[in-house]
Amino acid sequence: MTLLPRKSARSQGVHEQGIVDFLDAIAGSGIELHGFMLLKHGAVVAQTSWAPYERDAPHLLYSLSKSFLSVAAGIAESEGLLSMQDCLADRLPEAADYGEATIADALRMSVGHLFDPVLDPSQDNTDVSDAALRRMLRSYAPERAPGEVFTYDQLATFAVAKIIEDASGTSLMEYLRPRILDPIGATEARWYGGEQNFGFSGLYLRTESIAAFGQLLLQRGEWQGRQLIPRDWLAAATSIQMPNDSAHRFPPGQPVDSFSAGGYGYQFWINPQGYLAGGAYGQTCLVLPQLDAVVAITASTEAGQRVLEHVWTHLLPALAGGGEREPDHSDSLAARLANLSVPAPIAGLPEAARTKALATLGMLAAAVTALRGEAADARWPQIAAGAAQRAEEAMAVALASRSAAAPLAPPELHDVGQVVFERKLTASAAPDVRFGALGALDLPELTQVRLLGSDLELTLGGQPSTLPVGSSDWRRGEVGGDLPIPFATRGGWSPEGRFEAELRMVETPHVGYLSLDPGTASFTFTWREPTLMGRDLSGYRI
Repeated sequence: MTLLPRKSARSQGVHEQGIVDFLDAIAGSGIELHGFMLLKHGAVVAQTSWAPYERDAPHLLYSLSKSFLSVAAGIAESEGLLSMQDCLADRLPEAADYGEATIADALRMSVGHLFDPVLDPSQDNTDVSDAALRRMLRSYAPERAPGEVFTYDQLATFAVAKIIEDASGTSLMEYLRPRILDPIGATEARWYGGEQNFGFSGLYLRTESIAAFGQLLLQRGEWQGRQLIPRDWLAAATSIQMPNDSAHRFPPGQPVDSFSAGGYGYQFWINPQGYLAGGAYGQTCLVLPQLDAVVAITASTEAGQRVLEHVWTHLLPALAGGGEREPDHSDSLAARLANLSVPAPIAGLPEAARTKALATLGMLAAAVTALRGEAADARWPQIAAGAAQRAEEAMAVALASRSAAAPLAPPELHDVGQVVFERKLTASAAPDVRFGALGALDLPELTQVRLLGSDLELTLGGQPSTLPVGSSDWRRGEVGGDLPIPFATRGGWSPEGRFEAELRMVETPHVGYLSLDPGTASFTFTWREPTLMGRDLSGYRI
């Protein structure tokens, strides 16, 4: 297990107050972080986690996984297993129609697809399997020439993963383990998919392992005297290989935030200060060569740009040097880093979560409409209208409610052990076929719920699972059979007589809200963040 050296921020020239200001800005913005680590000169100068998330527990990285896939490709080239200039069509039978598109084109997101096939809004892509994605490769030939358009493309990354697995005779995870993961101490690493890994998502790591990966990159691929990543290849991978501003996207002219338009390397986002490996809902590994620093974050937020704005505003000046000459703020920094936790659930959060999730769907609908034009479902433009404003309003309401909403009474307050709660059927405001595999808000395999004292008994896919519910703290439990999913749960009774619980899938960004109505013996379940793959519980693990 990685244990990076620890040193005080002040001893490394870091302004301690800048770290405090960053944490205050995050809290004041209503942004939910799960883990944070700051490195300067190769040493940890600040680290924290927000309960119930544990600093030594792995966390789903989503697309931050892509940067590990990219590094695997660079190593595979150095071992003679492939070349960046190999055509995908020559290496994968399923990519026979990909023309001159190369492995390098796939890594720089420019094989020629106009939209991400995995997120094809015209298809109900809920079969999340290696075989299904290989079939998809056959079905989606690029519409443009390689290098003509930048499209964030899960399928292109998947193609490179399959080339590496086919050439090495092992899974991507097992290929990376002795070459990168074990040397940097990321022994907890696992990749969803067993013997086949998708490449574009599914890797789980601790925050410290993310930071160690960033430090490896900062050291130009060298770790404890060993060159783990080819130096010249890494320099190319973390340089602009494809412009990704609005002029190079489809449709041209679409708005792109400044942090996503600085250029793209081989599965790295380039910025003036360095480069970033990033994943959905705020998973971040930011490498800052000019400052000899690394920022590692796990989170559950759609305000990723705002997180980076706070990094730029507070952490970059703090890292710029001279902190050793400033007044000693080590006590205030230590106090700020200690005993952090996500806010306790309060009455009304299930409905607030649904509002937020629908706002997110609205933004997805806007993307669908922009990409598909007249081919988009007629309801998508209606859902898209005002989506960004609704998202801002949802965050403002959530922040305001923290000071105004009533607390929840303990689960044992009412005895409803004899009640079997059935799903409450509600009309969906979203099209049945949303954004490919995106957009599920519900948990379809959850069919019945019982509340037995302070335990929730959930029937998922016909199988019972029990989750203990805390009132003043988070209680841990697991859902599922062969591959159980850990949850931390907290909840109680609202003033309106509903039982409301917050279910945190603590190795991922995802949070679910369960509401039980004894008057109708019905329940509703809402994910705060729409699934990115599939529509059932397994889709939240990839």
